[in-house]
Amino acid sequence: MKKIIQNTILLAVVITCLISCRSRANEEVVVENKFKVNIPTYLSQTFDLNEDATLQYQSRFRDVYVMVIEDTKEEFHNILIESEITDEYSSDFEGFAKLMFACGGFWDVPEDDVKINKINGLNAITVETSNIIEGVDIFYKAALIEGKTTYYQIVAWTNANKKSKNKADIEKMVDSFTEL
Repeated sequence: MKKIIQNTILLAVVITCLISCRSRANEEVVVENKFKVNIPTYLSQTFDLNEDATLQYQSRFRDVYVMVIEDTKEEFHNILIESEITDEYSSDFEGFAKLMFACGGFWDVPEDDVKINKINGLNAITVETSNIIEGVDIFYKAALIEGKTTYYQIVAWTNANKKSKNKADIEKMVDSFTEL
């Protein structure tokens, strides 16, 4: 009987180790040979987070989400002209960031939460904070990134009460963004 209990405990430990090892594994996701992001293997591709996103992954079980939205610099410039807001926003990265922060949502944050830095050699503006978005208290890391011909927004988030469990994965996803 003692041997059966020991074997059962050993099996439970092995299964737990295998599950936790898998949850820490990452896969490199390449989108249309434009950019890549390292995504935890526990996330699955989805298409319903944001209709404009070119990369969308989620785990409803772990409550972790990530998406990337891209706008070419030319598209952004044309939007400014069509909207007749070229006096308020320049068509460079600074103007793009200014417009994103004016739109709110993930970018509705205190100035102290905004960091100007680089992600894999690209100019970036990052935000890491907790905020109420659409009535839900979430923790997220978001970045505006200036590519060669494209501006990118990458956002990864979780419910605020799961921050301690998911923060490292969220940071790694955003910081892994690489333009190809």
